[in-house]
Amino acid sequence: RFHKFTIGWGWESDYGSAENPEEFKALVRYSPYHVLKPGTRYPATAIAASRARCMVIDADVLRAAIAADPNLALDLLRSMALRVRGLIDRLDRSTHQSVLARVAEHVQLRARGASAVFTLGAPQQEIAEELGTVRELVVRSLGELRTRGASATAGRGRYRVVDPALLHALAGKPPGDER
Repeated sequence: RFHKFTIGWGWESDYGSAENPEEFKALVRYSPYHVLKPGTRYPATAIAASRARCMVIDADVLRAAIAADPNLALDLLRSMALRVRGLIDRLDRSTHQSVLARVAEHVQLRARGASAVFTLGAPQQEIAEELGTVRELVVRSLGELRTRGASATAGRGRYRVVDPALLHALAGKPPGDER
């Protein structure tokens, strides 16, 4: 049923259609779901379909799980509290920091050293989403960091820090704050 979710329909030209009986015979031989064998112990596994997908658990199932293990409720609340705190921190940063400061902070975290050559760690679009902006502003901010002399390109999508103190200041960090 992969073709019924997110972009799965686009994979049919590569993998075939589960609705075509002949193609299904080939698909089922390497389907992660269909190759599981009853009675075999497998490690706990979670597979993310996409960055924006959430698992929905029926309320009755959740109540039964909590009744069976009351500590589960505390674990779920702790996990949820951490996620909410992270979201609040991200919102706070995106409303109180300029895009240049957010990009400078990202570069600073990726650099891990004053003269280290590094990559951004993700495509510019993903970085933009993470920083709460758009790709074009990430590109402009990277250019601004180079123009001001805080960083330089090292070729093939790699960068290096030229002036760590300036990068630190552009990230909006007070002197001595090493976050």
